[in-house]
Amino acid sequence: AASVMAVASSFRVLMAGRILNGLGIGSAFQVAPLYIAEVAPKNQRGRLVSAFDFFINVGILAGYIVGWALAGLPIGSAWRTMLGVGVVPPLLILLML
Repeated sequence: AASVMAVASSFRVLMAGRILNGLGIGSAFQVAPLYIAEVAPKNQRGRLVSAFDFFINVGILAGYIVGWALAGLPIGSAWRTMLGVGVVPPLLILLML
């Protein structure tokens, strides 16, 4: 979905990418803590679910920092680059599988 947003040729395509991205992230945020809680040993369950939430917030902070670092790019390419950088984490995860 991030690649769709980065190469969007119109506002409609950009919004379709945003909706697709939102559905994917929203469902992952609902399913992942539930899966962690079901699979984790009883004595580590809270720690692992809390770690999930902590790293989500670290990721949000990293997104703000990357956006701030890329804010100096030319107006026409800044937003595409910021949205395109969102392709990197999923690709890294895919390569590690």
